[in-house]
Formats: sequence, structure tokens, C-alpha cells
Amino acid sequence: MISKVGVMKETLRFTHGVPGRLTRVVPRGGLYVPAIADYIPEGSIVGISHIFIHDSPEIFEDPKKFKPERWMGAKGKELDHWLLAFSKGSRDCIGKK
Repeated sequence: MISKVGVMKETLRFTHGVPGRLTRVVPRGGLYVPAIADYIPEGSIVGISHIFIHDSPEIFEDPKKFKPERWMGAKGKELDHWLLAFSKGSRDCIGKK
């Protein structure tokens, strides 16, 4: 049985509310990003569109398929970190809840 929460999360993954990149400032100590094998110094301004994350096959198996069941169980709980439809952190949407 597919849960309503799974359908809702998968729908949010497919929607693209913010059309551009959301910028962030690299925290103290800098940031090492293995995917680009490079070090980004602290204070740098970086950004990525959530579309690239939501459509990433490394994060979401078969990202172009609508699969609400991907959000079930322990593996689904781990995917919550990557659901960025409302952003995260200090710029998280205040109307999210």
C-alpha cells in the first residue's frame, strides 16, 4: 500500500517552485566536495538548483519515474534529507509546516 505521505513527498520532488539557485555561504573551515574533488574556502558563496538534486540518479533511483514507495521504510527516511522543495536551513520556507 502506498502512503499519502509518500505521494505528497514524491509530488514535491517533481515540482520546481524555486526557479533558480538558492545561494549559501560556505561555513567556517571550508568545504570539501568529493564530487568535484575540490576544496571550497570558507566565506565563498555557492548555490545549486534543487532540480539537480531531485533529478539525480545517484540520490533517487529512476528519478524520472513517479515512485511514492521510495519514501517508505528506513531508506525513505534517509531520502528526507534530499527533499528540497521548500529549501533547508536558515532559508527554509516559513509556511512549510
